[in-house]
Amino acid sequence: MNIIVSGIYIALIAVFAFRKDYTNLIVLMVLSLLGNMFYFDFYGSRIQAYQLIPLSVIFFDKVFYKVLLNNIIREIRYEYILLLLTGFLFGYLIPWDIGDSERTWSQLPEGRTIVALIRIALEINIIYFVYFVFVNDLVEINELLNIISFFVIFIVLVAIVDAIIGYPIYKHIFNVGSYFERMSGRLLGFSHEPRGFARTLEAMVMLLFISYINGYQFKFRNTSVIVGMLGVLLSFSFSSYILLGVSFVYLYKSEIFKARSLFIFMGVVIIGFIFYYMVKDNPKIALITSRYDMVTEGREEYLMEGENVLFTRFELFDRAALNFFSDNPQHLLIGTGPNLIGIPSSKYMDKSAIVTFQGQLSGIPGIGLVNLLSRSGIIGLLLYLLFYFKISHKLKKLSNKYLGDIFTISFITYLLVQNPIFFFAIGFVLSEMGKNISDQDNI
Repeated sequence: MNIIVSGIYIALIAVFAFRKDYTNLIVLMVLSLLGNMFYFDFYGSRIQAYQLIPLSVIFFDKVFYKVLLNNIIREIRYEYILLLLTGFLFGYLIPWDIGDSERTWSQLPEGRTIVALIRIALEINIIYFVYFVFVNDLVEINELLNIISFFVIFIVLVAIVDAIIGYPIYKHIFNVGSYFERMSGRLLGFSHEPRGFARTLEAMVMLLFISYINGYQFKFRNTSVIVGMLGVLLSFSFSSYILLGVSFVYLYKSEIFKARSLFIFMGVVIIGFIFYYMVKDNPKIALITSRYDMVTEGREEYLMEGENVLFTRFELFDRAALNFFSDNPQHLLIGTGPNLIGIPSSKYMDKSAIVTFQGQLSGIPGIGLVNLLSRSGIIGLLLYLLFYFKISHKLKKLSNKYLGDIFTISFITYLLVQNPIFFFAIGFVLSEMGKNISDQDNI
């Protein structure tokens, strides 16, 4: 964000936190979750606006401290303890070798460990914040759905209009330097790239859709679901199409889905026809087909010596991580430390990536499953899976299909694309469970 927008955002967060205005804090959180360009630069590191909101509440609401001591996410906290240990091990005790590359402090093992641990802690705090807000009925479910419904429509309309007129909104809010010409004609909304826009939009639309088929009433309920799905379709994001398809396949087994979704089904069919006529002669359709070819066939022309051709089906950061673990399976148990995978995996880049990234990787795997394995290994992944099965079991005992669907789809989405909305959804699900369980520590 530019300095003016950043100042306004920070001021609003501070004022709403001081006034304990949780409705407007949720408004700011939903907006920033739908747009990952809402971030602040802090000595070369990014702090997302949605990460700053729970932190601000700690300073102004002492009641929130009690929630932070709660064991509602015991397994996730254990994974974080593991990250503290591996961070000390691979960041300080026997730090990863950076070779001849020149890295800034935040990209060195020591600095990256601290930055990653802070960032992950801020994401975990989202769970506690959302749980605190909804378990105490500081914001009602219908209020949340109204907020999401409005912003889904708003984001899609802004994205479409901005793309048509040359992105003046995007450039003024986030500075001209944040825009890349290669994105021209694509929907960005308030995200750094089309797939970021589409993935967060898809997650929010599915939350609305699950609420819709379960009979929840909220403003613009029909319009927001249809417009949201249209936005995902127009994003030309192959991964978002997969997410949407997986979600519908999972939900289709539900009798509620079959009973209530006729209108949505007809809307999607209409959107499908419109979409077909919009893109049948559009060169952007090649973006989808090329991604499909890469995922299904791989890219043998980019195959490195000794590399499994299966790995060429993945994006660079995931591919490098997979190649690293293929050569160093001993690190699969506990991983490489908090977001440190980019250092040892930098040697696993093909020639084009070496030129583009100047021989060093700073990003992390985008696939949640690969990212979890990279940072905390099989132990970390098992802890997350244990958390999922524990909560799913308790939801079945409560016979709450609504929360079960939200939790499962959010978890699947996180394993596929590591979407931060996962933490928001967990907090929401646990808060609704907490209203039905007397001892909330035993959720």
